[in-house]
Amino acid sequence: MEVLVENTSTLGRRLKVSVPDVTVTEQIKLKMAKLAREAHIKGFRPGKVPTSVLEKKFGNSVRMEVINELIRQTLGDAVKDKQLQPAGMPKIEEINNESGKNLEFVATFEVYPEITLQDFSEVEIEKRLVEITDQDVLSMIDKLQDQLANWLPVERAVQSGDRLTVDFARLLKDEGASREEQKNVQMIIGTEGVLPGLSEALIGKKKDETVEVSLTYPENWADAPVAGKAVTLWISIHDIAEKQNLSQDELAKKLGLEDADSSKLKDMVRSRMQEELDKALQDEIKEEVLEKLLEKNPIELPHALIEQEKEAIYREMTRNKRGKVSKDILNAPGVEDSARRRVELGLLLNEVIKKHNLKADGQRVRAEVEKIASKFAKPSEIVEAYYGSNDLLYSVERLVLLEQAVDAILGEAKVKEVKASFDDVMNPQDEKGMA
Repeated sequence: MEVLVENTSTLGRRLKVSVPDVTVTEQIKLKMAKLAREAHIKGFRPGKVPTSVLEKKFGNSVRMEVINELIRQTLGDAVKDKQLQPAGMPKIEEINNESGKNLEFVATFEVYPEITLQDFSEVEIEKRLVEITDQDVLSMIDKLQDQLANWLPVERAVQSGDRLTVDFARLLKDEGASREEQKNVQMIIGTEGVLPGLSEALIGKKKDETVEVSLTYPENWADAPVAGKAVTLWISIHDIAEKQNLSQDELAKKLGLEDADSSKLKDMVRSRMQEELDKALQDEIKEEVLEKLLEKNPIELPHALIEQEKEAIYREMTRNKRGKVSKDILNAPGVEDSARRRVELGLLLNEVIKKHNLKADGQRVRAEVEKIASKFAKPSEIVEAYYGSNDLLYSVERLVLLEQAVDAILGEAKVKEVKASFDDVMNPQDEKGMA
């Protein structure tokens, strides 16, 4: 077998392989001999079919089967011999399989980039330190009293702050647009999430009324496809409810405390705040580490890997929306950017894992599995399922391994600790997007 390698670009490779005709002929003879022993052809006893009959009936298909097997086998051998790492499936082209001549074919593919990680010892990463104060806890209790409030039905006109249950339909003033409808949608009048102008149009209306209003979506609207567009809305009001904030005793009961003692309520709220804060801080510093990793280590990416990642994103979208999603979404700039980032981070983190010879920490894997299992009715069964499935366990091990890679980078970098408040870190920003 002869192999020639040509670099078509930084990552592109063109492999020309030549397999001696004698090898092809020998493989065909072996296949035909096996076929002669096993073939059942009307008019002939098994094992007694003349070679000429076999050649006429199966010759072409046997030759193509042998050619395909040889291409697959010799391509694998050639890639291994030349120490190449294809990124994605090689494309086979220019096949020459003329009888009596050497089998020749060309395979084109991209290889993984060679990565040399930059030194992180001089990279500064900011880590925020937060202490939850008594005032933070009291503020959270106030917020929970509001968020978990009871809503009482009322028989009056709509006022600011009311929660409405409505059916709504919309028609964009856009060429080719069709009327869209949704049933039993809840909206709170006067909140930022409601389309500007819609609350004002509904205030003073009553149950069972239908309101028609023409408005324009803001340019920064969360639902990007309709941002900046004019629309006609039809709102049918089914129910009107007003908020009744909870007392601390009522809140304690809603949170599962049998004893409505004020100190126990504060302890529970503080504990939950600490859990959320710890996760937010962990996610925050992880994101900063990953951004620094990308910034310090620019690499060229194989196009094949980006396309594979776009397909993975598409499958995620399909699962999340539980319905059909147009493949056109793959051409959106956001999808392309997301795919490139995921591929780049995956390659760089794998290099970090190799550099530090990291193995998934068993205790961290166990803790992560138990954390996942705690959300189900029978946690022990979920834990058993994860440890009984290589695929499920690998997904957790991979997650833990990536977290260990982030820790390894953090261990090399200069960490600057900065004090911050609970609100500085959490500060929830409500996304605009109702109707």
